[in-house]
Amino acid sequence: MRTRRNLGRASHPEAPYHRRIGGDKAARFHLADCLDVFKHLEPHSVDVIVTSPPYNLGIQYSRYQDTLSGPDYLEWTHTWLAAATRVLRADGSLF
Repeated sequence: MRTRRNLGRASHPEAPYHRRIGGDKAARFHLADCLDVFKHLEPHSVDVIVTSPPYNLGIQYSRYQDTLSGPDYLEWTHTWLAAATRVLRADGSLF
């Protein structure tokens, strides 16, 4: 399975980082391949996931080469959505 990371996108060297958002709560942001991050998270432990996956529509990205076949793209999409479903809380949001 090819993921966005091994197709040319590398994780940010400082990811994740924490930011206080008030009180004792902190937000944690990751600029990384979600499959790498999600495998280390507890089930149903994430409130919000914001993503912009490659859409496999021939878009000219600056670094990413969008060359997955239709079946490979659907398999990759199923893989990352299953991983997101595992970590997302029942009342969480996926954008």
